[in-house]
Amino acid sequence: MMQSSILAANVFGVGAAVFIGIFLAVVAAGAIAFQVIRKKVKKVSRSLFGTSDVKGIVDEFKQQEVEYENTPKSVSGMTKLLEPQIRRNYADFQWNNFRKQIEDTLKNYLTAWMKADAYRLGNATVRMQENLQSLIQKDADKGVELHITDIRFHQTELMNYTRMAGKDKISAQTSLECYFYKTQGNEVVEGSKEHKLQTRFSMDFLFVLDATATEFTDHAITECPNCGAPIVKVGMICEYCGSPVNPKSVERWLLDDVKQIM
Repeated sequence: MMQSSILAANVFGVGAAVFIGIFLAVVAAGAIAFQVIRKKVKKVSRSLFGTSDVKGIVDEFKQQEVEYENTPKSVSGMTKLLEPQIRRNYADFQWNNFRKQIEDTLKNYLTAWMKADAYRLGNATVRMQENLQSLIQKDADKGVELHITDIRFHQTELMNYTRMAGKDKISAQTSLECYFYKTQGNEVVEGSKEHKLQTRFSMDFLFVLDATATEFTDHAITECPNCGAPIVKVGMICEYCGSPVNPKSVERWLLDDVKQIM
């Protein structure tokens, strides 16, 4: 019996020693593999970034991410060139007022999108409301909810001004920052709750003569206050007698298109 116990102890001791030996060998192999991988990472880091300080590179990337989040998108506008052109046709056009209208309208657009209610969007053509409704429906089909908060405008500029028969159009662009993300249940599926989005939007505004109209039409008609001739072309000059036409009480610039520019 004594001999059996001694034999069992010896076997156990040998087994423990083998186990410890294997464990140490695995640890040693892991340490060697770690060192090999570490050397390779440093080598790649030196070749790509000129330094083997991986932690420093990671910190640098994080710092750049913070700077990118807080750097507004640039807008290269043509406001100084276009404003005098618009004022020649619309004597009461004031850029500061129109810039506020642009930003207020865009904020209303984003709010209507977030609230999933295209008809909350005022100062817009029916076509614009229909386009917004299409975006809202796409989110609904995917089962996602849009969140837009803390909107802050940085810069708004005129980009283009065109005149055609029955239609005047002003194009503008604005840069802003906000929290912009989509959720599906409790999961964020697009954007970020923690990081703000720096982005830009381009917008087209159409001029309408009839303040009661729900959408722009090429057939809006008013009369020249000097000769009584019908004014069938949007503008401030009568084509018959050359007198200025100033329909302040009925003029409206309606949002007709919005595009996000990343």
